[in-house]
Amino acid sequence: MPEEKIEKAYSYLRSKGWGIKEAPICRESEGYLSLGNIKERIKGLHDFVVDKDVDVIMSFWGGTNTNQLLPYVDYDLIKKNPKIYVGYSDTSALLLAITKKTNLVTYHGPAAITYSKPDLMEYCYEYFDKAIKGGEWSIEEPQKYADDLYFLREKDADRRIFKKNQGLKIFRDGNCDGEVVASNLQTLLVLAGTEYLPSLKNKVLFVEEAEDEQTPMIHRFFTQLSLLQDFKDIKGLVVGKFMDYSKVSQDNLETIFKEISTRFRGPLIYNASFGHTDPIFTIPNGARVKIKLSSEVKIKFHYD
Repeated sequence: MPEEKIEKAYSYLRSKGWGIKEAPICRESEGYLSLGNIKERIKGLHDFVVDKDVDVIMSFWGGTNTNQLLPYVDYDLIKKNPKIYVGYSDTSALLLAITKKTNLVTYHGPAAITYSKPDLMEYCYEYFDKAIKGGEWSIEEPQKYADDLYFLREKDADRRIFKKNQGLKIFRDGNCDGEVVASNLQTLLVLAGTEYLPSLKNKVLFVEEAEDEQTPMIHRFFTQLSLLQDFKDIKGLVVGKFMDYSKVSQDNLETIFKEISTRFRGPLIYNASFGHTDPIFTIPNGARVKIKLSSEVKIKFHYD
């Protein structure tokens, strides 16, 4: 990533009162893997865990191989040194593992790259700030959003193309109250059969998917999700917005949701502002959420 993009993200966070520390290997790569080898990546994480000056550990980007780290993470060290862990997409693997192994709340929310984008909306930071401060807060959907691949445009790559947000949509109504599990969909699935997969029993599940997956694979992922042993016991399902690049139509969603909704009870709502579109709200793994569907959808997070 160009240095000016990195600095834009850091400057924004500094304007909010943050100091910035990078792991020494943050900009290194090894073949198709970023951040160096596993040993170096784990050392970078553990050094931040014990650093008294570090309060928040935020990923800069996503990727595909965070699950490589999970057997080598010192979860006792993390539990003894509680901090805020935040990211999304592939980082979901680490967030879910930490919450599963330590009972700490982790945050499915912005990465540093979120704050490097053109036409940044304050919504992202506002809801991250609400989440880490705790208490109780409700989600209000933004009036507009962007899902354009601005970084691929030869012209006007310094601006976003915004669309009117249609808000949360209801496939099946109902109310629910339960502990939160939030993840990128395929990242949740790569944990299936491992000790790092969270129990879905009595949970309210939030899932999103990246732009590089198209409808057939997305359908496949949702089918696999619905076949997980605990899926039948979830209390509700919230699905994040799909990017236009994924070509997931309303008819596609109807087909997918008709299939998987037979395998659990409770509300199913979608088009929520989290995942790979902008802006996003932050979801606290391990906290609780109440969802009420009446004349409008109400999502309210709270801590025990």
